[in-house]
Amino acid sequence: MYKKILPVAFALFIFSIFGCSNTLNKMIVEKKESSKIPAALSSFYASKYSSTDAYLSWDSVKYASYYDIYCYKSTKSLSETYFYNAHYIGTTDDTYTYVTDLSTGYYYYFYVVPRNSNGSEEPICCKRVEM
Repeated sequence: MYKKILPVAFALFIFSIFGCSNTLNKMIVEKKESSKIPAALSSFYASKYSSTDAYLSWDSVKYASYYDIYCYKSTKSLSETYFYNAHYIGTTDDTYTYVTDLSTGYYYYFYVVPRNSNGSEEPICCKRVEM
């Protein structure tokens, strides 16, 4: 039994002397960071770009691989926190997008959710664009 354990213990001792433990520590840190969920947006801007298009932009979010975009269309002006009935309209890996072919005479409420393979935080920001 000791003959099997001693070579492993010796190898671990050699790795620690020559700095291989730093590689192991780096791998552990990278694993922890790769399992993080991106935070909600801290900055979000939405405006009318043309008579039928809106422009959305936001700051990059750490750990986000992509951004899901949601929209709610209404004939009346509502609170900008009104986004629970919004529908998914697309995904981008950029920090901006144009939403096209919108109808005039409506209010559009947009929100963006940063995501990665581990999930996302709840959205905290919704912006209104009047067309």
